[in-house]
Amino acid sequence: MKKLMYAPAVAIAVSSLCLTTPVTVLANDDTAVVETNDASTAETTQQTNEVTTQQDQSQYTAPNHVETEVTDENKQGSSIDYESTFWFLTTKDHVDITADDVEADKTLKDISSDFGSFGDEKANNLVIKGDLSIAKSGEDAYDTQDQDTHQVEKNSTYNLKADLDVSQITNTINGMSKMVGNSDSVYVNNLETGMRATFSKDKDLEGTFYIPSSEAEMNEHYQLVSTDGKPLIYKINYQKSTFTPDKVTIIMDLDLSKMTALANAYPYADANHKQLYGEGNTIENFNHTEDEYGVAYQTSVFGNLKNLINKGAQSMSMFIKDIVINDAHRATDDPNTRQGSFIGTLTGYFKANTGHNRSKGKVSFTWGAMHKVEGKDSTQKEGDHSISLTVHVKDEPNQPEQPEQPEQPEQPNQPEQQTAAAQTPNQVASQQVQNQGVQTGVEDGLVSPAIAMMAASAGIMTLLKKRKDQE
Repeated sequence: MKKLMYAPAVAIAVSSLCLTTPVTVLANDDTAVVETNDASTAETTQQTNEVTTQQDQSQYTAPNHVETEVTDENKQGSSIDYESTFWFLTTKDHVDITADDVEADKTLKDISSDFGSFGDEKANNLVIKGDLSIAKSGEDAYDTQDQDTHQVEKNSTYNLKADLDVSQITNTINGMSKMVGNSDSVYVNNLETGMRATFSKDKDLEGTFYIPSSEAEMNEHYQLVSTDGKPLIYKINYQKSTFTPDKVTIIMDLDLSKMTALANAYPYADANHKQLYGEGNTIENFNHTEDEYGVAYQTSVFGNLKNLINKGAQSMSMFIKDIVINDAHRATDDPNTRQGSFIGTLTGYFKANTGHNRSKGKVSFTWGAMHKVEGKDSTQKEGDHSISLTVHVKDEPNQPEQPEQPEQPEQPNQPEQQTAAAQTPNQVASQQVQNQGVQTGVEDGLVSPAIAMMAASAGIMTLLKKRKDQE
């Protein structure tokens, strides 16, 4: 293929016009100010600044239409398409790789003969993997419950962690470059990419996902992090994500703002374009107008795309925090235990136009994650590759019965009071007064002194009469 060369003067001119980061110009104290009562002037200035800021930020990302490009959010596997046109001859290559192909340990050429030397790649290396684990809110030890279901407490909050292996995106980009001669110098333009993750509960699990009321709460409860130390080149788009009690959908855009400096892979790049990304360097998002190609061609090439993908994070984790679990309803062998499951998905896509001189092409692929073999849900049946995690709610055990106390030997009844014959006259009189007080409802059993004297006299007269009768 012929090398594409440009006159230095043209390259420098286009570079200064097209690739320099726009700078917002603000009025200083010396600027002439015309007083006016029309508020539209200030509003126009604010809108201009907002547009400039959006333009500044747009170079750090790329269009994302994952909702329409990958309509099946439960997709498992990868679909790869490559179209090439040379003069008037067009060839098209397509393959669908399923989770079953991965399990069967197939290669790409076992599934399709269209991909040349790329066909030696294992299907396992071209399908994204994921895994769910759980921990109680505030705790750091996450359980993937591959050995047994995870026991949870009723009406308590838990965090989910989704571990995502996206190295298969890198493998696909690298593999497709094998199909293009001199691929480092092939231009790449009109790039689109994005991902979507969903988290839901099955019908047996009763609970609610956290519903954030502000972006600060979104950041706190839904987080995406790199887990291999490499820059994270995707970010959560909170405005396009949705949060409901039963399901959460997270949209992720390309994010080049954290990418570290990379050497330019284009072998003919001039001195102004030896470094990409990082502070002060060109930010290449592989989206340019036709008249920008004079210099954009030096950065918007397949070699730089491969560098970006290879140097970005290959593994990442998403945290979904403070999910309330109330109960579960799936019956188990233990009548006191019920189960329910969380279900996660990850889908995404990438597509771009490519070309070199008379050759033009289109590359695209879509993906849907399957469950990692390690850490697979302990309740999943053979052939089920969905990303799920099962918990069980166990009833509180019944309180153990108290041991029976040994019987105590019966004690002889103790008379509550002495019989009248054994009582002194004063005791008899006092008892009669107490009884009378209770029967008549006198408060606290108290009686007047007069009644007490009358009762005592009656008792003495009764005793005197008995003695006389005995004589």
